Amino acid sequence: MKTTTVNGKTINGGMPGVCDKKLAAAQLKMIKSDLKIVQISKDHETAAKELILNGFQERFGFIDHSLNSDLNYLTETYNGEGTIFWLV
Repeated sequence: MKTTTVNGKTINGGMPGVCDKKLAAAQLKMIKSDLKIVQISKDHETAAKELILNGFQERFGFIDHSLNSDLNYLTETYNGEGTIFWLV
């Protein structure tokens, strides 16, 4: 029997399919409770750039900074009308 703890609550497994669905629902609820959507600002710009570049490094094994000039101007690039910037 599989036992998992999410947000301090123990979820005991029963049938695997049922347990997986309950676990997925609990994890989704936890993620939604921690999720905060805000407009990109100068306060977030450095952290966002670092997160994106770390993802590129992990995925591709290198970073070509010439391809990512928008990362130096996130607020200017993605705060205009008709633009949106998501970082989760």
